[in-house]
Amino acid sequence: PLERVPASSFRIQNLQGDTIKTPTIQAYEQIQLVADIENQKEEEQEFAFFVQIQDDKKTTISLSWITGTLTSFQSFSPSQSWVPQNLGTFTATVFVWESLENPSALSPPLSFEITVKN
Repeated sequence: PLERVPASSFRIQNLQGDTIKTPTIQAYEQIQLVADIENQKEEEQEFAFFVQIQDDKKTTISLSWITGTLTSFQSFSPSQSWVPQNLGTFTATVFVWESLENPSALSPPLSFEITVKN
């Protein structure tokens, strides 16, 4: 099944861990892109958590990831940082896969738009 490690609550946080309610940030402001994941199996589950940033032309400008193993029914909130260099509208998407080598989805992707201003 697709949702073996469902992802939810994809959000932006500042460096203090506070959630940014509006998806508008400043250029060169470091943010964290965070989602909650949970292993819904009674056994360990390896995962790769990817965050992709695309510009308004659908060009990928950032791709970062973290890998790990969740114990049975463990919840975790992985994050990846991003410092936007340019102004505009960007789409952030999170993917949860089995591993870097095995791009089998453990959860449907989640996305939202981010506006970067001066």
